[in-house]
Amino acid sequence: MRYLYTICILFMFFIVGCGSGSGDISNPDEPTASTGDDGGTGDGDGDDDGTGDGDDDGTDDDPVVPVVACPDTSTEVLHGGFTYCTLSYDGKIWLDRNLGATKVAGNLTDYEGYGYLYQWGRKADGHEIINHTATGSTAQNGITETKADNPTHSDFIKETPPGPGEIYIEDWRINRDDNLWNTTGTGPNEVCPAGYRLPTKAEFESLGDLHTSTNFDDKIQLPYAGERHHFIANVYPNVFGSYATSTTNGSQVYYLSIRPDGPTSLDPFSRSRGSSVRCIQH
Repeated sequence: MRYLYTICILFMFFIVGCGSGSGDISNPDEPTASTGDDGGTGDGDGDDDGTGDGDDDGTDDDPVVPVVACPDTSTEVLHGGFTYCTLSYDGKIWLDRNLGATKVAGNLTDYEGYGYLYQWGRKADGHEIINHTATGSTAQNGITETKADNPTHSDFIKETPPGPGEIYIEDWRINRDDNLWNTTGTGPNEVCPAGYRLPTKAEFESLGDLHTSTNFDDKIQLPYAGERHHFIANVYPNVFGSYATSTTNGSQVYYLSIRPDGPTSLDPFSRSRGSSVRCIQH
């Protein structure tokens, strides 16, 4: 009888041992993590390192979603291939960086925080793309002097000084349109994410003086991303910042200017200028 009991115990250990790693023996149809040939674990079929779904390279076929380190109090906003976070200042919600910037600017001349330079009211069609490096900034696409209401290219449309008797048109378009970017974020050429828009002149004014090197972190961290000149189309970073508003002024629009040689100002200027865009929630 003692020998029979011993044989039963050994038989039970044998069954449990064979079942380990093959799933829950109480529910053999329920899948569990497999063990790969080299000891890895994963939800694959165990023919590699067990970290994927069975490919020889041990990787999963599904695309990898990058982890965004937005603060707990922030919201992640995906737009145009970039990931932005939100920040709250003075009761309003802003994106934490300029459109096209790869990171939040760490200081006034942090080139990774500069982003793109947009002509006022123009779609994000490639004309805005600026490649910033530690040694300088260059436009990715070309230049043309031919104005167009609906460009089918990615060239920057620069102005030419008017000849005798010609009217000076401060625009990249043939016909002016104040509604392309508007105060409700519903214009046909909006570049901000859904639910966001360009700030108004008054909203920038409410921020007060922006920025000195000693108070850069105090507000919404607008760097000296420069501009793209409306006549010669050169890119001028590092020396000042030009930020578009949604507020028009006749043939011109208002831009926020931040510079080291004076206080913040909001001044009307040509719509052909390439300037930074910082979006606000509406």
